[in-house]
Amino acid sequence: IVDLPLNGRDWVTLQQALPGVVASTGDFPDNFSTSGSRAQDNSFLVNGTDANDLALNNPLVIPSPDAIAEVSMITNTINPEYGRNGGAVMNAVTKSGTNKFHGDGFEFYRDPFLNARNFFQLQPDQFHQNQFGGTIGGPIWKNHSFFFFSYQGTRNREPQVAARGIAGPVTPVFTNGERGGTFTDIS
Repeated sequence: IVDLPLNGRDWVTLQQALPGVVASTGDFPDNFSTSGSRAQDNSFLVNGTDANDLALNNPLVIPSPDAIAEVSMITNTINPEYGRNGGAVMNAVTKSGTNKFHGDGFEFYRDPFLNARNFFQLQPDQFHQNQFGGTIGGPIWKNHSFFFFSYQGTRNREPQVAARGIAGPVTPVFTNGERGGTFTDIS
């Protein structure tokens, strides 16, 4: 899972690697439609536990790909044990601790200096993203209890584009008439 090209390191995008899965373009653009079902009919589980945001039907828990040991997806003939939705059921199983200490660290940095730009664009897009974190696991009491910890942080910086192409936030101010108490321009 760590070696797969995941956009944003999101385990849900693993759906795209399977047949019958297409990206949604409707009210739920971050979800995927599976085997002809609606995009909001998917169910997301982490270690077999429901991890759905019921209003948007997006996963609430997004584990780091370094913390995932296995991902399974059920697309048809869904057993009653899953019973929530008629679309795909995605289950991510996380890693656990072992009798030996193990772990890893990572950092992914994205900078715009290698990005292609539109020929007609005066300034190239500025976007900087830094994803970092790591995992560690091991024994608490040998052969009896274990621990596993994972952390992933994402920091991204991009300029905000406001009205009329002006960079930076736009603060509305009163006109001279409004300062004098005349609010005829509002209607």
